[in-house]
Amino acid sequence: MSAPKSFETIRPAAWWVIALFFAAHLALNALFNSSGAINNLFADIWQGTNGLIGGTLLANGIMIVVLIGGVILGLGRLRLSDLGVIWRKLPAALGLTLLIWAITQVVLILIETGSGDPIQPHRAWSTPGALAVIGSLLGQLLGNALFEELGYRGFVLPQLYLRLKAIPAPLVRVIAALLLSGLLFGMIHLPTRLVNDGMDFDGFLGTLPNYLMLGTFFALFYLRSGAIFWAVGVHALGNVSAPLVATSTDPSLIVSLVAFVVLLVSLLPPIRKRFG
Repeated sequence: MSAPKSFETIRPAAWWVIALFFAAHLALNALFNSSGAINNLFADIWQGTNGLIGGTLLANGIMIVVLIGGVILGLGRLRLSDLGVIWRKLPAALGLTLLIWAITQVVLILIETGSGDPIQPHRAWSTPGALAVIGSLLGQLLGNALFEELGYRGFVLPQLYLRLKAIPAPLVRVIAALLLSGLLFGMIHLPTRLVNDGMDFDGFLGTLPNYLMLGTFFALFYLRSGAIFWAVGVHALGNVSAPLVATSTDPSLIVSLVAFVVLLVSLLPPIRKRFG
């Protein structure tokens, strides 16, 4: 694994822009998690749209405008292409995301068939309903997953790579940037875990390795494709897999396994070209 050549063409941002992005994200996360008025407003909108537009989409939409648009593109004077937004690669990423979702459904059905239990539709499609399921997916694809991938894989990861010039070996630089960006990615979840989940700080520190692994996992898709869209799709499905059938298996685990297999398969042509 090495950094995409596009990393070297990305405009470097000042350290204060990177710090401002992280601090502002942490502050907005704390605000959205602690403000009862904002949460009530989001809940009213969710109910008024039958679940199609929810707090995840609204909160992250605000952060995309303020942090991606205002801080990174505005103050940082970066371009969307500097964040891995390569529009010509969007159709392929959408296709791969749909493929991963479809294979996941097949695997879940096969697991349930093998268990001997009758196949039943997942209750989420009736309660709260199909609109709410679609809204949850939109909240990830256009909200949470999109924002976090643009911010931490599209912005923070390559910016740290560019700043770690003291490390001459590209592979070591990538690994160092992955570790640092993964830790930052974990830290921004602190308000959610403390406020919403009732976790204490020591317990949160114990979850940081999980975020580090997740951040690295998503980064692999960015490093493989050279664009951010595939990482967004995998991240979104990992959070909201929208299973068609009721299952005792964790759908997000199946999504991750299927996505990893698809990633490995996508690596075969470059490997054959290099070593064949």
